[in-house]
Amino acid sequence: CSLFILCCAPAQYLGRQGDEILYLVGSHALSHGSYRLFTSPGAPPLTVITPGMPLLLLPVTWLAGEWYAAYQIFSALMLAAVPWLLWFWLKRRLDQSTSLLIGLLFGLSPLVLSQAGAVMSEVPYLFFVCVFLLWL
Repeated sequence: CSLFILCCAPAQYLGRQGDEILYLVGSHALSHGSYRLFTSPGAPPLTVITPGMPLLLLPVTWLAGEWYAAYQIFSALMLAAVPWLLWFWLKRRLDQSTSLLIGLLFGLSPLVLSQAGAVMSEVPYLFFVCVFLLWL
């Protein structure tokens, strides 16, 4: 299921949803030590988005720079981990086959596959919610 998610990435081109570019600009701005919209004259403060997602992308920015496929790979890897996290969380609450089926249904869902590789905040949010549920 995780391999299928990775094979579907990138399910859409970078920037299709609009916010992706702002996250990348924010991450590059943070890598230069500020949180400013460096693409505009005078570099005004970047107030359109919160710095959470750009901060999460900061290690990718440091490692990959302007190789933008790395951001899509990072997002696809996070999404590919979610079925496993769901399975680990559910196997303590349900029987083995039911928890496996739910993880597979999630991972093979067309809605999930359409977001494979999308650099959007929904994937890390889902990932960290699953980690939090495992922790609880």
